[in-house]
Amino acid sequence: MNRLNFDRWLIATDFQFINARRMLPCWDKPALKATFHIAIKHHKNYTALSNMPVRKLHEGRNNMTWTIFHDTPEMPIYLVAIVLCKDPFLSTRILHEELTFPHIKFKQILLKDFILNSPIPNYYGDLNRVTNNWYEQYSVQIRFAQIIAESVSQLFRIEWTLSLLNIEMITKIDHIAISDLRDDSIQYWGLIFYRKANIIYREHRDPVARKFDVARLVAREITHQWFGNMVSPSSWSYLWMNDGIAILLGMDTINKIFEKLRILDLFVVQIQHESLHLDTDFLIKPLISEVNNPSEIDPFSRFIKAPVILRMLYMLLNDAFRKGIERYVINHQFRSAVPNDLWIAIQTEITYSYVHISPRVIDTPIINVSLIIDAWTNQMHYPILNVKRDYFDAKEVTISVENNISEQDNWFIFVTITTETEHDFTNFLRAYWIKLTPKSYPYIILTQQKENDWIIVNLQQIGYYRVNYDPENWHKIANYLNSRQYSNIHILNRAQIIDDAFHLMESGKLHSSIFWKLTSYLKREKDYIAWYPMIKAFEYMSRIFLLTSFGKVTEIKKNMGNILYTVLQKIGYDEVSVDNDFTKCLIQEAAKWACTFELPDCINTAHHKLTHHLKDDFGKNELMPWWRKWTYCKGMMIASFETWLKTLNLWKKTQDNKILDYLTCTNNFEIIFSYLSRTMNEHDFKSTTILFQATEHISIFFSIVAKHARNNEILEYILNNFKAIKPRETSTIAALTHIINNVYTKEQLEKKPSPKATTVQKPTVASVFNTDEDDEPEEMPAEARMRMRNIGRETPTSAGPNSFGKTKQGFCDSKKIFEKTLKKAMEEANK
Repeated sequence: MNRLNFDRWLIATDFQFINARRMLPCWDKPALKATFHIAIKHHKNYTALSNMPVRKLHEGRNNMTWTIFHDTPEMPIYLVAIVLCKDPFLSTRILHEELTFPHIKFKQILLKDFILNSPIPNYYGDLNRVTNNWYEQYSVQIRFAQIIAESVSQLFRIEWTLSLLNIEMITKIDHIAISDLRDDSIQYWGLIFYRKANIIYREHRDPVARKFDVARLVAREITHQWFGNMVSPSSWSYLWMNDGIAILLGMDTINKIFEKLRILDLFVVQIQHESLHLDTDFLIKPLISEVNNPSEIDPFSRFIKAPVILRMLYMLLNDAFRKGIERYVINHQFRSAVPNDLWIAIQTEITYSYVHISPRVIDTPIINVSLIIDAWTNQMHYPILNVKRDYFDAKEVTISVENNISEQDNWFIFVTITTETEHDFTNFLRAYWIKLTPKSYPYIILTQQKENDWIIVNLQQIGYYRVNYDPENWHKIANYLNSRQYSNIHILNRAQIIDDAFHLMESGKLHSSIFWKLTSYLKREKDYIAWYPMIKAFEYMSRIFLLTSFGKVTEIKKNMGNILYTVLQKIGYDEVSVDNDFTKCLIQEAAKWACTFELPDCINTAHHKLTHHLKDDFGKNELMPWWRKWTYCKGMMIASFETWLKTLNLWKKTQDNKILDYLTCTNNFEIIFSYLSRTMNEHDFKSTTILFQATEHISIFFSIVAKHARNNEILEYILNNFKAIKPRETSTIAALTHIINNVYTKEQLEKKPSPKATTVQKPTVASVFNTDEDDEPEEMPAEARMRMRNIGRETPTSAGPNSFGKTKQGFCDSKKIFEKTLKKAMEEANK
């Protein structure tokens, strides 16, 4: 019951995947189907929705109503859904003169929380005015999602209805937004549930990246209605087929309607690269693996690797792939299928259309889809191709497979090549099918490159593999990227080169000097797609950026800071005047990392924006929400004590606890000491009013330790005033653990708190460590240690520990070894 004395209840079933058995006796295997006759008796003030349109309404007694729906087609029970919602709810439709969408409705459920928290107090007690205001606000917020839903649906009807004769069984799709849905979305036949926050895009209040997320989510669920629901998997082991097709075709449709979104380019750098990174450490199960119940389904395989593998076929076969999907749906609609049914449908289209993909096929005279795709769906990991040129015979290229695959792996790989002279990244006809096994001899391919040309393999990263060239070819690519002609290399291959090189470097297969030479070209690059792998590399390496005493890390930060400075001089820090969505994304990321690398220009810019914002008493210089943290935290790094106090007073006024975290970003030791003194327990006892509540004190303490414990002066201050600074609600062991997790040198670990500062007997930070720097940390795998060493190694050999390895070892000790002696420390604390 809300403050207007109106109930706002939403009732929705959750039958996926085996939850239907909780409500009614049933067979809930995906291969088993039935026709469902659904009728719902409910109060007349409620609206009932289900899989099919309403056939009739029957008024009953006592204000009750029967809603009777049309019978469903044959389908598994996990696609059945029922929704009951209290009127009013938002039901809007976008109609265009050139496009009509007679079967699509978008429903937003009006939940009690929104009216309860209505920002317009004058509307209190007037439900109609509150509701109208709510309609107006939310119709704008979900407008972009509506446009995606309706445009994708319309294009499907135009492109697919002629061939999918019974597709008219999809008579309506209702989109239901629910505040606290456990998943991003759940799709049923004719109904799609979304978590409300995931379909809201407000142009001036949400970062532009959210637009891409909303588009992908809605398009995926619409596509599921047309393809995923029509054919169900014969077992849970094959659920990845439906999701893979829905994700891939959904993005392909968006790409056709909204070309500026470049959603397929984003797919490669965000999804395919992520799949390769996860598959490196065998974190992804094979697509085809035994699944006895839905809880065993690997989400990485289902949502990441599946569409990536299908993209290989899509890029390779094009129309034959699309027509194969059509044939697959026509032959198996309202029935269940296995992966081989899909491969047979595609194979039929290849044969029927006389599609000859490659003028030269090695070992495989006829394209056999099932044989080609078998390794990619049944095996883990992926191949790494070693590509070596014969510089005495410029036409000869040798390709071999990395020897890290099992004896059972047999890969049919679609190899595409271009040269510097040709730089044709769109011609897939000049390609080679090669079959690689660990026992295979290297393949020799003849090309037409000139002696000084580079060659690039895997055009537009069509294949699911990595490529490692001989050092000379790597240098030729790097030199070309660092020239004005760099844009002649396709954007996806520029991204692929950075991503492959980083992975090969951190796994010890590529000298680090080559990687950093490649990345130096980024000072010319203004495309977010090409920058994306480097941004992910920054995230991966962020764990070592705190090792400021290590010279190689300082050098890396300086070099990357200079590159970012050059880019930001071109694109600026202000995205308001920028129209291109990808440039906006690059500005946000470049500004974030430039300040992380302590680039003075970036920090000064943030400080200027912060002071300008704090001087604004009339809201004219309001910060965009996604720039708020950067402006406050990075601007606070060099802020004066006066600015710091002004920000603290802003927290007192607004009680926005995020500001308390921003206040810890200052690099001024005296300000940090002042901040800590304001949180001291003694200070609280002497004050007539407690400035900070317990949860706020804990947040401040943990934030300061995380940001500043590696600084000797601040660490000593914390240890010397440990009892007073430590929140009373936080145990000594928890506080010490947090300190230990944020110091990075042996010397810091040996510092001792003041005897009067803690109740722990002889509580040296180092007392919980094995401080012998030659000891190997037991919890850190050898492979992980080697990876981090390779980022900064001076020589290409991996024999023996070097200075970077030792420094990293100490870093990992400080993160992991604490658990070994935690019991002993707790015993001392109890004394």
